[in-house]
Amino acid sequence: MSILLDLDPAIPLPKDISLLDKKTNKIIDARVAWRDGNKAGIQFVGKKVDVDRLPGAGIKRVSILATHR
Repeated sequence: MSILLDLDPAIPLPKDISLLDKKTNKIIDARVAWRDGNKAGIQFVGKKVDVDRLPGAGIKRVSILATHR
Protein backbone atom coordinates (compact mmCIF):
# COMPACT_ATOMS: atom_id res chain seq x y z
CA MET A 1 0.00 0.00 0.00
CA SER A 2 1.20 3.52 -0.72
CA ILE A 3 -0.04 7.06 -0.20
CA LEU A 4 0.48 10.45 -1.86
CA LEU A 5 1.37 13.42 0.36
CA ASP A 6 1.05 17.11 -0.49
CA LEU A 7 3.94 18.94 1.23
CA ASP A 8 5.65 22.31 1.41
CA PRO A 9 8.54 21.90 -1.07
CA ALA A 10 10.84 23.97 1.18
CA ILE A 11 10.58 21.46 4.04
CA PRO A 12 13.11 18.62 3.86
CA LEU A 13 11.72 15.12 4.24
CA PRO A 14 13.91 12.24 5.45
CA LYS A 15 13.86 8.99 3.48
CA ASP A 16 12.55 6.94 6.42
CA ILE A 17 9.64 8.30 8.45
CA SER A 18 6.89 7.17 10.80
CA LEU A 19 3.30 8.25 10.26
CA LEU A 20 0.63 8.54 12.94
CA ASP A 21 -3.04 7.78 12.27
CA LYS A 22 -4.75 9.90 14.92
CA LYS A 23 -8.12 8.20 14.34
CA THR A 24 -6.81 4.74 15.28
CA ASN A 25 -3.89 5.91 17.47
CA LYS A 26 -1.51 3.67 15.49
CA ILE A 27 1.89 4.45 14.02
CA ILE A 28 3.51 2.85 10.96
CA ASP A 29 7.00 3.05 9.47
CA ALA A 30 7.18 4.31 5.91
CA ARG A 31 9.72 5.21 3.24
CA VAL A 32 9.62 8.09 0.78
CA ALA A 33 9.54 6.36 -2.61
CA TRP A 34 9.73 9.59 -4.63
CA ARG A 35 9.37 13.35 -4.31
CA ASP A 36 8.60 15.95 -6.96
CA GLY A 37 8.16 19.49 -5.65
CA ASN A 38 5.26 19.47 -3.20
CA LYS A 39 4.22 15.85 -3.92
CA ALA A 40 5.73 12.74 -2.33
CA GLY A 41 4.91 9.07 -2.69
CA ILE A 42 5.08 7.17 0.61
CA GLN A 43 5.36 3.38 0.83
CA PHE A 44 4.52 1.61 4.08
CA VAL A 45 7.29 -0.75 5.21
CA GLY A 46 6.09 -1.99 8.58
CA LYS A 47 3.07 -3.05 10.54
CA LYS A 48 0.81 -0.61 12.36
CA VAL A 49 1.64 -0.44 16.07
CA ASP A 50 -0.61 0.91 18.80
CA VAL A 51 1.02 4.09 20.14
CA ASP A 52 0.24 3.03 23.71
CA ARG A 53 2.51 -0.01 23.22
CA LEU A 54 5.57 2.04 22.25
CA PRO A 55 8.38 2.47 24.78
CA GLY A 56 7.78 5.63 26.78
CA ALA A 57 4.15 5.92 25.70
CA GLY A 58 3.10 6.48 29.28
CA ILE A 59 5.48 9.43 29.60
CA LYS A 60 4.47 11.49 26.59
CA ARG A 61 1.72 11.10 23.98
CA VAL A 62 2.79 11.08 20.35
CA SER A 63 1.32 14.11 18.62
CA ILE A 64 3.42 14.59 15.50
CA LEU A 65 2.53 13.22 12.08
CA ALA A 66 6.01 12.33 10.91
CA THR A 67 9.25 11.87 12.79
CA HIS A 68 12.84 11.44 11.72
CA ARG A 69 14.20 8.01 12.55
